[in-house]
Amino acid sequence: MANKRDISEQIPHYLQFGWLAFRPKWLKLLNSPKWFLFFLVMYFFTQSIVVNGVYSVSISTIEKRYGYSSSLTGFLTSSFDIAALVLTPLVSFLGARRKKPVWCGVGLLTMGIGMLIFFLPHVFSGRYEAGAESESGLSTGLCNSTSVNSCEYTSGNKGYVPLFVLGMLVMGSGATPMIALGIPYMDENVKAKASPMYVGIFYASGLLGCLTQINGSLAECSCLLPSSSRDIITMGKCRFSCGYKYGILLGAVFLFGFFTFMNMTPATTVTLRCLPVDRRTYGLGFQMTMTRLLGAIPGPIAFGTLIDWNCILWDRGCDDHGNCLEYNNTQLAYTVFGLCFVCKLVTTLSYFVAFVYCRKINRSLAMGVDTAEMSGAVVSGITNESLEIEACVKTETTTHL
Repeated sequence: MANKRDISEQIPHYLQFGWLAFRPKWLKLLNSPKWFLFFLVMYFFTQSIVVNGVYSVSISTIEKRYGYSSSLTGFLTSSFDIAALVLTPLVSFLGARRKKPVWCGVGLLTMGIGMLIFFLPHVFSGRYEAGAESESGLSTGLCNSTSVNSCEYTSGNKGYVPLFVLGMLVMGSGATPMIALGIPYMDENVKAKASPMYVGIFYASGLLGCLTQINGSLAECSCLLPSSSRDIITMGKCRFSCGYKYGILLGAVFLFGFFTFMNMTPATTVTLRCLPVDRRTYGLGFQMTMTRLLGAIPGPIAFGTLIDWNCILWDRGCDDHGNCLEYNNTQLAYTVFGLCFVCKLVTTLSYFVAFVYCRKINRSLAMGVDTAEMSGAVVSGITNESLEIEACVKTETTTHL
C-alpha cells in the first residue's frame, strides 16, 4: 500500500496547493477549512473596518469637511451596494463554475484599490479651513460681534463626489465574492453540523468599531460684557443633561444590534440547507441581490433624506447649502424610530410567512414519505404473496409428477 508521501508525489504540479507557479509542498498545510475560514474572516474584517467602521464614524466629518448633506452621503453609502447589486448575479454564475477562492482573492485586491480611490479627495483637496457666514448685530452678551462671509472653503468640493462614488463602487465590487462565493465554498468543505459555527465566526468578525469625543471650555473671556451672568463659554452647541435617558438609549441600541445580528447565522444556514449543493451559490447571490435592492441601496438614501428634513439650521454657501448645523432632535428621534419600527415589522412578518410556508412544505414531504412507505409495504406484500402462490404451484406440480 502506498503511503501519503508517495501519493503526494504522484499529484500533478498544477493540482498542488498554491498560486500559479508558486506551489511549494509546505504550503499544503494551509489547505484546510480552518485556514480558509481564517483568511475569509480577514477578508470580512477588512471590509467591515473600512465600510462599516471607519466610514460610518466619519460620515459627519465628511459632511462638514466638504459641505455635503446627509442625503448625499447616504447616496455615497448606497454606491457600495449598487456595485454589489449589479455584479452579484454575474459573480455567482461565473464563480460557481470556477475556483471560488481565486475569485475571493481578486475581490480583496479590488477592494483595496477602491480604498485608495476613496482616499484621493483628501489628498487633492488640501488643508481644511472652516468657513463662516457674515452676520452683524447679533451681540447678545458679546462685544464686537462680526464674522466674515467666505465661499472659498466650499468651492470645488462637489467635484470630489465622483471620486467618492467611484471608490465605493470599486469597494462594493471587491466585496461581492465574499458572501456569494466564500460562504458556499466553506459550507461545501465542512461537515453539516460544523457549518453554522463557521458561518457564525465569519459574521462575528465584522462587528467592530470605534468612537472618540473631545470636549473643551473657555473661561475668563474678555469678550463677555460685565453684565453677563455667565463667565464661561463652552465650545460647540448648548448641551442638555439627559440623565437616565442615556442608559435607555444604550440598552435599546444594544438590543437592536443583538437581535439584528442574531438571525444572520440561522438565516444563512437555512438558505444553504433549503437549496441543492449546485444551487447554493445562486441562492445566496439572489438573496444578496434582493437585500441590496430592497434595503441596502434605498435605506441610506431614505434615512439621509429624513435627517435633512429635520434640519433647522444649514451651513449656507454662496450657491447652495452645505451640511446641517442643528437638528430638531425631538422630531428626528420620532422620525428615525418610526422608520426603523416599520422596517422591523416588515422583517418580522416576512420571517413569520417563511416559517408558516416551510411548515407546510415539511408536512407535504412527510405525507409523501408516509405514502411511499405504505406503497412499498403493499407492493412488498403482494410480491411475497405471489412468491408463496408460485411456490405452492411448483410443489403441487412436483407431487403429481
